[in-house]
Formats: sequence, structure tokens, C-alpha cells
Amino acid sequence: MAEYVEISNGVGEIISIANGLRTRGQQLKATMETTNQQIAALEGPKTLPGDDFSETFVARYTEPAQDSLGNDAPTNEAVRTSAVDMGDKLAQLGGFAAGAMFAFSAGDEDNATDISDARDA
Repeated sequence: MAEYVEISNGVGEIISIANGLRTRGQQLKATMETTNQQIAALEGPKTLPGDDFSETFVARYTEPAQDSLGNDAPTNEAVRTSAVDMGDKLAQLGGFAAGAMFAFSAGDEDNATDISDARDA
């Protein structure tokens, strides 16, 4: 049994949304790269006073973790690099979705032409 896909809002709208995702991902990546530099510049041994709260906080803040790529890093670095990676992944998703819709549209037009040609024959 054949299955089909119906796109009610039009391929153009989906491509526009996908391009928006790509743009937002690029913006997120750029923002997080800048923000990460600012955070790293503020971090240091003298950032917090030496008390019970800050010692516990710093221990948790820098405990071993994995980032979004599976690399081992201190938690603070894993969070920062993962935020940049999420922007990159969102941009890739938007690009993939837009490309898929272009391919769908081209295939749909080819099939419509084939059906029309068969009807006219």
C-alpha cells in the first residue's frame, strides 16, 4: 500500500521555518561563544570568597561531567561548550529540514508531471 505526505501549509512555509531555525541556531552559537568568553574571563580563584557556600558551589561547578559531544570536562566548561554545540545542531537541523523540503518539492513536481503525462497519453 502506498503512503503519501500531505503538506497543508505549503512547502515554502516549511522552508521558511527551517531557514529560521538555521538562522536562530547560528545566532545562538555566536551569542554563546561571546558569552562563554565573558564567563571564562570572570572565573578565577578570587571570584568567590572562601566560605562554606562558595567552596561547596565551586566543587559542584567544576566536578567532572560530559559535554554534548561526550567529551569529559569540568561541569562549567561542559555546559558552556554544549550551549555552543546546541546552536550548531539547531542550525544543522534547519539546514537539513530545508534541504529535505526542497527534495520533496522536486520529487512531488516530477511525480505530478509523470501523472499528467500518463493521463494525456
